[in-house]
Amino acid sequence: MKWLKAPAKLGLGLDIGSHQIKVVLLEKTAKGHSLLHCFMVPLPENTIINNEIRDIELFRSGLLVLRRRLPQRLPITAIAVSGSGVMSKVITMDPSLSDQDIQWQIQAQADTLIPFPLSDVYFDYERLNPAEAQGKSDRVLLSVSRVELIDTRIEVLKEFAVDVEIVDIESHSMVQALLLLDPKHWQAKVTMILCLGHQSLQLAMVNNGATVFTAYDAIGCKQCLEQLNAFLPDPEHSLTSLADVAVDEHNQPIIQSFINELIMQVHRELQMYFSSAVNHTLDKIFICGGGAKLNGIVESLSESFAVPVERLNPLNSEHIITSKMEEMTESDLSQYAIALGLALRGLNHGKN
Repeated sequence: MKWLKAPAKLGLGLDIGSHQIKVVLLEKTAKGHSLLHCFMVPLPENTIINNEIRDIELFRSGLLVLRRRLPQRLPITAIAVSGSGVMSKVITMDPSLSDQDIQWQIQAQADTLIPFPLSDVYFDYERLNPAEAQGKSDRVLLSVSRVELIDTRIEVLKEFAVDVEIVDIESHSMVQALLLLDPKHWQAKVTMILCLGHQSLQLAMVNNGATVFTAYDAIGCKQCLEQLNAFLPDPEHSLTSLADVAVDEHNQPIIQSFINELIMQVHRELQMYFSSAVNHTLDKIFICGGGAKLNGIVESLSESFAVPVERLNPLNSEHIITSKMEEMTESDLSQYAIALGLALRGLNHGKN
């Protein structure tokens, strides 16, 4: 008799940033989620600018390196998009409407709901706590992306036998990673997640386990590095990564000035969220991305917002089984939040 074994349940998350591609490959087991691969592939400067692929050949070179490190047969793959060509907002709908009716309502109200021509975008929606809808309206999270942001990535990835089945918004993927830590705990909290990348800052507000507000700002680690490089005595040895930055009496005031500018922007976004939110509380802040490495950023955020702040390290969750990250620091691990959230989406999406 030939015994057969069910195929492994796998999910692959690719976080395509302006500076690196972060990769997480998970396998779902009876004991939890097993981490099979977790690595970064650097991208040359200007490969991706403002979330648009500007140099296809450089991008292809990065994908070639990535592909060689992954199994030949890949599972369901999830990617995400962000930037000025992406938006998400909470809208209200009649709770009696079916999913098809909601789709028609969004299309009918596209001129007021979506800041792009409807023919130029993809959109999706999610009911927020539909079972708990109160009064006359149901809260619906509407997500929109310009077509070219998605299509370009999918087409180039397909050249390397990477078939994308899920496209998410990066801020929503961060929330997926957060909920992995302790889903029940966050159902009663108002939490802010900040992802400080090379070129941008992304913010997500999470209330009762659901994403209720997102924001994107063009402020990132690149600006901090440019400010540091402006004061270097030898311009030929410029800094290209926060990992290269020594924490000393010369650099720290520049870093702190950048952190203060960042905090001012976060305060502005929080006030915008409070302007339409019912609950004006904030229980905790998580920070992830390359900017989580900045010396003093956790302490400065905590002091300014008067709440606990910590790096988002979902790979340290008790639900993740791994031997792949012994040499990674806490700030290294925090860079994989989006990739992990995407891999989880892959695991929970249909069949492999």
